Amino acid sequence: MIALLLQYLRQKQQLPIPGIGSIVVERVPAQTDFVNKQILPPSYHLRFDKYFDSPDKDFFSFLAAHSNLADFEVMKWYNEWAYELRANIKPQIGHTVEGLGSFTKDESGDIQFKPAFNLVPFLRPVVAERIIQSNATHTVLVGNTSKEYTTEEIMNMPPSDSDSKEVNWQRIAWILALIALVFLLWHLFNPTGNPSPTGIRY
Repeated sequence: MIALLLQYLRQKQQLPIPGIGSIVVERVPAQTDFVNKQILPPSYHLRFDKYFDSPDKDFFSFLAAHSNLADFEVMKWYNEWAYELRANIKPQIGHTVEGLGSFTKDESGDIQFKPAFNLVPFLRPVVAERIIQSNATHTVLVGNTSKEYTTEEIMNMPPSDSDSKEVNWQRIAWILALIALVFLLWHLFNPTGNPSPTGIRY
């Protein structure tokens, strides 16, 4: 039956033990290791949760289906096993469950759990080097035309209408400023005097 409990732990990621707590398989997500230029795979470890110790109905159904016993027989066996385990956990001595780990009590009476095995990850770290492609060619969706262009085509494109309008306005502004400057200089340095708006000289 212990092998069946370990099978349930592997499949359901948890094993509740009445009066003691639950052993939970906890997943640590993948992490980046910038120093060694690699990505570490997800890892798993066993964690003891002393606050949750109630098996659900699916737990006993699983044990009954894999042991060819009735549900009430499985419930009776498991509760007796958990009671015996709890009774065998002595302060500073503990009790070991083969293939699962050891349970001990500390000075305050709290139960501690030490797993008998480490969950070795099947995945290995992968190399993660940053590649910068300054002259790489790729397609880009431009504007609302839904047409794709390569980066080379975009660099060689003639200026758009909006760009040419902006350039034309700049030219007109420079020409007007130049005309105003010439008129101002002619008006200041006119040797015949300052003409009035009516053309009569004073």
